[in-house]
Amino acid sequence: MIELMCKLAGAFLILWASVCFGRDMNKSLDKRYKELMMLYTFLNHLKSEIEYMGEALPECFLKLGSKYEEPIGSWLFWLADELGKEQKDSFEEIWIRGLGYLDSKSCLEKEDIDLLTDMKDKLGGIDMEAQINAVDYVLVRIEEKRTLLNNELKDKKKAVFAVSAFVGTVILIILL
Repeated sequence: MIELMCKLAGAFLILWASVCFGRDMNKSLDKRYKELMMLYTFLNHLKSEIEYMGEALPECFLKLGSKYEEPIGSWLFWLADELGKEQKDSFEEIWIRGLGYLDSKSCLEKEDIDLLTDMKDKLGGIDMEAQINAVDYVLVRIEEKRTLLNNELKDKKKAVFAVSAFVGTVILIILL
């Protein structure tokens, strides 16, 4: 009797762990989508700041940093702080380090970060039109990625739950 109870408790825990694993995987997919949305919104704000307000990048990053949640907000504050320091590093070097910072704090994938890497030479220049064009290019690419991710999100969520349920069931059968 005790052996059966232990097996049932173990089976329940395995199934529960499988469901929790699937839920956590889905949360990270949702978080990536949310961060892409924040990044898209930030780039639109940045474009407006450059185009209409004529703000310098450190001021733009500082001003916009307070409008966004983690990890975008802290990344912007970090960029503003680094660009405000008197140093020998170029904008491109600071931007690349900043993207490393963003990568370590976010659920964005390498391909998402790579879109921002392409902006480093244009965004750091003094040509306002080149800055705006660079932001526009990345906005289009992020919108494409968001649309694809949104379509894939539904399928991926179903697949994650199906796989986690299957794994849990197989382990359950092995145990019993």
